Amino acid sequence: MSFYYPETPDSTAKIHYFDYVMTNDPNSTTQMLTFAGAVSQGVVPADLQPNIQSVSIVSNSISAQCATTVSSTTIPVPCMTGTYQISPYLNFSLQDSGNTTYLRAVDKEWQFSDDAPSFVLRYASSDPRQPLGGIAIQTAVTQRNRCDVLKVCLGSRKLGFDILAPLGVAFISQNNFAAFCTQPRMYNL
Repeated sequence: MSFYYPETPDSTAKIHYFDYVMTNDPNSTTQMLTFAGAVSQGVVPADLQPNIQSVSIVSNSISAQCATTVSSTTIPVPCMTGTYQISPYLNFSLQDSGNTTYLRAVDKEWQFSDDAPSFVLRYASSDPRQPLGGIAIQTAVTQRNRCDVLKVCLGSRKLGFDILAPLGVAFISQNNFAAFCTQPRMYNL
């Protein structure tokens, strides 16, 4: 997964700053979203440099490792945890430094066996009766014949746990769809 940002706030030209890679351990149920480093197009601005090195997703639990510098050496340390549910609404409860962030999808349907994941994820409160807040993430299929591509629009330039945790879940669903749609099929005419 590649992250592109506008060169300037009013620019349409985008710069590819860094990547995250989704991996699946075939011997376990763990899915991992891992920082793959900055690309060679330039230096990542300090306000965009991600602190999260990896996000692990096991069952309905999510955890993150952040980069911490100790004696001039950067090491990963556990820094965030959370849970998510895929129904009745896709929703997340994420804990970071004593703060809890709640996110919830606008619509109940978001995951499809024969289509890409499609949702608008908004900030929420612990009380589900309260109105939803601003958009955190929105997904869209960009090319019908490219089922391995999913466009994701973020509500923030900074990649925090509130963005990366749901992205990991979305990419698990996208991977399942891509596996389905790239299989040869027989059609009766």
